[in-house]
Amino acid sequence: MEAPQPREVPGPCHAVMLTLKEHGEPMRSRELYDAIEAKWPGVLRSLNHLKRNVMQSALVNQVMKVRHNESQYKEYWSPRKQRQIRMTIARRERKRNKDVLHVDSRRDKKGRKVPPSKRWPPGKWYVKPSGKAKREKAAPVYRPLPGQDGYIEGRAG
Repeated sequence: MEAPQPREVPGPCHAVMLTLKEHGEPMRSRELYDAIEAKWPGVLRSLNHLKRNVMQSALVNQVMKVRHNESQYKEYWSPRKQRQIRMTIARRERKRNKDVLHVDSRRDKKGRKVPPSKRWPPGKWYVKPSGKAKREKAAPVYRPLPGQDGYIEGRAG
């Protein structure tokens, strides 16, 4: 059996790491995207794909957001050095524990299941289905009283 041949076009993650290492200095997202598109067109779908799916998801442990050239914000990407603390999003728990250990509002004091209330599950991770369209409030109508400007004599009706 033959060894697999290397692909002509690398994947998005490999393209990002190669570009960052070849450039040598940290790069902004737009600069990085343009450099990758110039060398390997079509590897990345969009700038947003580069930032969200590649840098902050697939390469979250390999790259860092850093300040460079006396910038006020961390707006440059660079490869992570050995023993460098990872980005905050890499250190967060991916699947947060949603179980409430001390009190579960879906059970009564004896531990029996209780039908869910109207407020369950919380709106944070539950999207409420859209209901009827809300009617907009009509603009107030000005009706002058007797003695005011604009009052018209006549019968009430």
